[in-house]
Amino acid sequence: RTAVKWLREASKKGVEPAMVRLGVILMHGEGDTDKDLEEAQRFLSKAYSNGNKDAAFHLGILYLTKEKKAVEERAVGANGVSEGEEYKKEAMRFFNFAAERGHKEALAWVKKEFAQNT
Repeated sequence: RTAVKWLREASKKGVEPAMVRLGVILMHGEGDTDKDLEEAQRFLSKAYSNGNKDAAFHLGILYLTKEKKAVEERAVGANGVSEGEEYKKEAMRFFNFAAERGHKEALAWVKKEFAQNT
C-alpha cells in the first residue's frame, strides 16, 4: 500500500510514469490493491492526454478487457452497435497511437489485428 500511496502522490503532481504504473496496478488489482477499471482509466487517460505511448498501450488492453466483458454480456449501445465492437475500435485506436510512437507490444497487436482482417 505504501507504493500505491507514493504513486498516487506522484500522479497528483503530474508524473506520467507514476500515472501509468498506478493505472496498471488498478487495472489488474495487483498486490493488495483492488481492481478498479474506472480509476485505472482515469490515470491512464491523463498520461495519454500528454502523448504517453505506454499509457496508450495499457488503455488498449483496458478496452480489450471491456470488449471481452461486453461480448460475454451481449451488450448493445444506444446506437444499436455492439458495445464490444466499439470497445475493440477504441483499443485499436490506442494501440495504433502507441505503435506509431515505437511501442513494440502495441505494434504486435496492430500487426495481429491486420493479419486477422486480411
